[in-house]
Amino acid sequence: MEDARSRETCTDLVCRPGAAAEARSAARAFLDGLSPQVGVRVAENLLLMVSELVTNAIRHAGGALEVRFSSTPGSLHVAVDDASPAPPRLRQPDWTGRGGGFGWSMVYKIADGLAVRPRGDGGKTVVAFLAR
Repeated sequence: MEDARSRETCTDLVCRPGAAAEARSAARAFLDGLSPQVGVRVAENLLLMVSELVTNAIRHAGGALEVRFSSTPGSLHVAVDDASPAPPRLRQPDWTGRGGGFGWSMVYKIADGLAVRPRGDGGKTVVAFLAR
């Protein structure tokens, strides 16, 4: 087990339907390696955020390129790189189930902090923070 002071891991993703599940598995492995462990609610929120951020990157930004997880004594961070410069935006959810619009608003409500940073290659990195 690693100390909560600093831990980081990185996962490269291939843009395909199973990418969100792969990202969740990587998140679970990251969480399992933390010491002390985080609470169930924090773990569930991290898994949901990872799933939504990767799904959004696939649906709206041409695919997730990389997912990184890191921790500090007080927080967990998830960073998702994608190839689009366009920032995520809140949309009106489509309650028919066909048009989406739920993912970013869930991340926005769950996260204790969000940042969108431009990348030198023209894409962006979306970072979400959770309190431990």
